Amino acid sequence: MQQRDRMFALLVSVPFILVTLASPSADCQQEPALLERDRIRLAEAFRLGDELGNLIWSDWNRAPFAVLLITPEYEYLIRHPKPSSDFTYLHHDPLLQSGVYVRKRILQPNLLASFPAVSGISTIVVGQAENTNAKSSTCWILAILHEHFHQLQASQPSYYSDVEALNLSGGDQTGMWMLNYPFPYESTAVNQRFSSLCRKLSDALEARRSDNFEA
Repeated sequence: MQQRDRMFALLVSVPFILVTLASPSADCQQEPALLERDRIRLAEAFRLGDELGNLIWSDWNRAPFAVLLITPEYEYLIRHPKPSSDFTYLHHDPLLQSGVYVRKRILQPNLLASFPAVSGISTIVVGQAENTNAKSSTCWILAILHEHFHQLQASQPSYYSDVEALNLSGGDQTGMWMLNYPFPYESTAVNQRFSSLCRKLSDALEARRSDNFEA
């Protein structure tokens, strides 16, 4: 009786073992590849920047538009002029008009910031839209363009020395203090002064359109 039960248990378990061996392991990771939706979002950000950037900000196109896209498994480096040795060349992407480099993920997938993350060059370090506060594709693309403005700032010759002269970093050399700094966003006085400044700027722009404006 016991021998028959053992034979029955073996016959029942064999198909399960075969299916398990034939199925991809949950721990087996897919080969690195940019998702199509991420490619489209990045391409649109680059397109808008190329077409409109210089109309708004002088020398917009001279600042490196380097992006490090963070996914749950990998990090993809795009449009970077000097990839570091820890990245592997994947392929040239005609939609992004750039070589694509990849490495295993080491940064948080919800980041959205610009700092010298790769080879000392200001790089937009950003998670996918679904993993950041941007959420929607439109907001994510606008956030990328916003971060490129910071790259434009960082491309100025005296940027880093000027930032250091503020003496606000508390010894932090990573630049993360800028993200974590306790700005007084909730201060009534600060918000009132900011609103007043916005109104004065608006008045100045309106005056510039009139004949009474003097440079």
